[in-house]
Amino acid sequence: MSASPALVIVGSGLAGHTLARSLVSLGYAGSVTLVGEEHHAPYDRPPLSKEFQLGDESTLMLQADGLAGVQVISGCKAVAIDTDRRALALSDGRELPWDSLVLATGVRPRPLAGSDPQAPVHFLRTLDDARAIRAKLRDGLKLTVIGGGPIGLELAASAGQLGARVTVLEAAPRLMARTVPPTIAEVLLEHHRASGAQVLLGAQVKAVQRGGVELADGRRVEADLVVVGIGVVANDDLAHAAGIATDDGIFVDANFRTTQPDVYAIGDVTRQRNPISGRFERIETWSNARTQAQALARQLCAGTNGAPRVVTGAAAPWFWSDQGNLRLQCAGLPQGDQEVRRGDPATGLVVGQWSAGRLVGVAAINAPQDFNLLRRILDAGQSMTPEAFASSTELRLPPNHTPEGPAEPVPVTVTQSDAPAALAPSAPLAQVPSTLPPPPPPTAQGTAPDLAACPLEYIEEGAIGSTSLPDGTRIAIYRIQGDEVFATDDKCSHGSSSLCDEGSLEGHLIECGLHLGSFDVRTGKPVSAPCTKAIRSYPAQVRDGTIWIATQPIEPSP
Repeated sequence: MSASPALVIVGSGLAGHTLARSLVSLGYAGSVTLVGEEHHAPYDRPPLSKEFQLGDESTLMLQADGLAGVQVISGCKAVAIDTDRRALALSDGRELPWDSLVLATGVRPRPLAGSDPQAPVHFLRTLDDARAIRAKLRDGLKLTVIGGGPIGLELAASAGQLGARVTVLEAAPRLMARTVPPTIAEVLLEHHRASGAQVLLGAQVKAVQRGGVELADGRRVEADLVVVGIGVVANDDLAHAAGIATDDGIFVDANFRTTQPDVYAIGDVTRQRNPISGRFERIETWSNARTQAQALARQLCAGTNGAPRVVTGAAAPWFWSDQGNLRLQCAGLPQGDQEVRRGDPATGLVVGQWSAGRLVGVAAINAPQDFNLLRRILDAGQSMTPEAFASSTELRLPPNHTPEGPAEPVPVTVTQSDAPAALAPSAPLAQVPSTLPPPPPPTAQGTAPDLAACPLEYIEEGAIGSTSLPDGTRIAIYRIQGDEVFATDDKCSHGSSSLCDEGSLEGHLIECGLHLGSFDVRTGKPVSAPCTKAIRSYPAQVRDGTIWIATQPIEPSP
C-alpha cells in the first residue's frame, strides 16, 4: 500500500455516500473516489415511494457537503476489477488504481416474466423510475401494483391519496410474508382495504398486457399503469467476475471483508451473518447500509490516521415503512416459537417474538416509543419475558441492560395521563390556570418565553415532554438537568417523524427514532447524517417551577 492510500468506492447510494462522508469527517489519510452509475447527485431512496410521489422532494437528496476532497465520478459504470494490478475499469475507458476497494453496488428490481414490451410496466428503484411514475399518477387512474412488499404498499398508499384507483396483487397468502408476522400482515391488509385499495392475495400473474393484468385463474385486472415490486437481485456481477465469493450477494465477514484482500463490500449487496438468526443473509435495510458504512469508515481510518480501532457490536436488523398514516417498524426476526401482542392498531400495536425463551423480534404499528426501546434491548443482547411484555403498562429497559457505548436514556414523553389535564404539556395556553406567575423577561435571544408549558416536575431529567402553541404547532421540550430546559419543533426536518414520540435524548443531542440522525437541542442544528436541515428552536426558561417557552421561534441560520 502506498504512503497515501487510494480508496475507491463503487456505488454512490446511501452506503457509498455515507462511507465517503464518514471517511472525510474522520480524517482519512488517503485519497477517496466515489463512482456512481447514475447521473444524479446522491439521493435517498425511501422517499421515492412516499413523499416524492406526493410532490415533496425536501428529504430526497443526501448531504452535498462533507465530501471535501472526495473525487466524485457520476454517470459512469464500473465494468471490471483487476485484482492483480489493483485497478478498476470504468465504462468510459478510464482506469482507477486502488489500494482499497469498496463495493456498494446495491440491488436491482427482479424482472417479471410474461410482460408485453408495449404494456405500461414500471419498476421503482431509481429517481428516474420515481419521476416516470409520478408523471402518470392522477385522480381516477387505475394503478395495479404487483407485489405486496413494503415499496409496493407505500406506493399504493401514496397513489390512493392522489385519487388513483389502486389494486395490489400479491402471490403469497398474506402481505409482506417474508418480513412481518401474520398478525401484522392482517392489520396491513385491513388498513389498505379500508383506504380504498383492492388487495388480492394468492394472485398469480400470468401476463401483463396493454390495458390490464391477466391472472393464472383467468381473472383480468384493468390497469392504466402497472408497477412491479416482486423483490430485488443483488448487483454482484462485478464481484463475481473478479473471483470474489458471491451467491445473490457478496459474502462479507464481520469486518466487511470479501474473499479478496483489501476488497470490502457494504449495503444491500452484501450477504452477511444476521446477528439474531446466525444465518448469512442479505439485509436490505436503510439502517444496515448506513451502519455498515459508518463502521467500515472507522475501521479504515484506524489504519491511516492513528485512530484506535473501534469495535462495534452488530445491531439487530430493523426497518420502517410508512404506508399512509400507518407506520410499521420491525426489528430482528419476523417469527419465533412464541408470539405475544400488546395494544391494538388504533392506539399502538406491538408484537413480540420469542425463541427458546429469548426475545428475537419485534414488530410495531404506530407505537414508536415501545419499538425503539425493544430495538435497543435486542441490540444489547438482552431480553424480556413474554409475561412482562404483555402485562406491563409501560415497557422499560431491564435492570441489567448494559448497551455498548454511552448510555441512552429512555425517552419519556409526558402525556395527559401523567398530569392533570389543565397542566399537561399538550394543553394549549388557555387551559393553564390563571394562578401561574407572570412570564419571565426576554431571553438573550430577545424573544420572551410567553407560554406556560407545564410544571418542571412533570418532565424528568433526561426526558422529553411536549406542548402545543396556540396555532396547534407541537413543540418538543427537553429537560437536561435541573432547570436546564430547551425547546424545538417536534418534527424532524429529514423524515417528519416526531422527536417527542420517537426521539432519544442523550445530553444535548436528540436522536430521531426513524433515521437515527441527531440535532443539538440548544440550537436546532443538525449534528449527524442524514439530517441536513436545522429545526427551529424556541427560547425556554424555568420560573417558579414552571417551564415557559416562547411562541416565536428562532429561525435556523442558513
